[in-house]
Amino acid sequence: MNQDFEDLGETSLSDGADPNSIRILQVTDLHIFPRDCESFEGIPLGDSFDRCLQLIDQLVKDAEPDVIVFTGDIMDGRGPWGRKEAVVDTFQYMIGCLHDTPWLFLPGNHDDDHSPWSRADLVQIMKLPGSLQQSAKGFHHTLLLSKKSNIGASSIRVRLHIFDSGGNHPNKRIMYYNTPATAVQGFSRYFSDRQTAESDVTGLVYIHIPTPEFQFVDPVIGENRLFAAALAGGKIPKQVSKLMWLIKLLGVDRIAGCSRGPDTGLVPAIHHANKQHHANIQALFCGHDHHSDAVFYRKGLFLGYGRSGAMTPPYDWEGAAPNVLAKGGRVVEVSRDGVAKTWIQTASGFEDGSLLDMTNYEPDQKCCWPF
Repeated sequence: MNQDFEDLGETSLSDGADPNSIRILQVTDLHIFPRDCESFEGIPLGDSFDRCLQLIDQLVKDAEPDVIVFTGDIMDGRGPWGRKEAVVDTFQYMIGCLHDTPWLFLPGNHDDDHSPWSRADLVQIMKLPGSLQQSAKGFHHTLLLSKKSNIGASSIRVRLHIFDSGGNHPNKRIMYYNTPATAVQGFSRYFSDRQTAESDVTGLVYIHIPTPEFQFVDPVIGENRLFAAALAGGKIPKQVSKLMWLIKLLGVDRIAGCSRGPDTGLVPAIHHANKQHHANIQALFCGHDHHSDAVFYRKGLFLGYGRSGAMTPPYDWEGAAPNVLAKGGRVVEVSRDGVAKTWIQTASGFEDGSLLDMTNYEPDQKCCWPF
């Protein structure tokens, strides 16, 4: 499978619901099992397949996005799929819920987990109707979204950078692979080779697994619940709860489900692109940690989680760690004047208290560690 970084060119969007903004809906961690699969880890699935499709349909109707980004673990390869073509067949059910909204897909660590298909087979998803990745050979690429200007008004341009952050690593201590170094290097070359800067373009990065920079920093908005979930789910010894006062004092409860292997430097590459090449990348969004919906801020870059939409047992670690977050998705909206905002959308609509104006955010130096 191609591990290089590709430029997929420019896509001109229709006016959509709002001609003065580009709105992106992030859908993540659905963990869909086969429609006829009755249980997972002994837990009945019931009508979870249909309820998941209903959620997507409702999110698209309410959020009215111009583009949808599926950020991994959409399928769960651990289901009894039977044949490798099933992953593409099942994804087509979701396409019917998108109301002709164009979309992009990147894999998570479970999309090909113990599945009859390989990770390379997942590239076939990008060839389905409505995909903006038809020409892609792999999962690392950039794409410019634009809405043409009205008379007397400037156009809106948003550049998406998509990466495959890797699957499960055979070494349990490392946990996951990382975005390949070749893709990160290609991303850096993309900006260094450009003749002109894109300072008037808002940049957004999407991956599945959070990077190490998601750790040890307080949220600007939302919550990081991974440590609490790991404690409740038995991933951390129960005796640790007696030392919670010390753990919180030291800040080591602010963890993320990132790879424990050598980092390939995606976030430093983003910072370099912003500083040296005026890339204007405002945020990196991921999925993976179902219990977290936090957005962090570090060195001028927002690092944020999406919101899991799973109706299946992985949503709360097979019932071991109750999840209080309502199932939904994350919306990012970039207006014609370049202001980027984000919020959580659920089946009940806009989630109160989730709105963040990233462009006009004034960081509180007390809330973030200075690195």
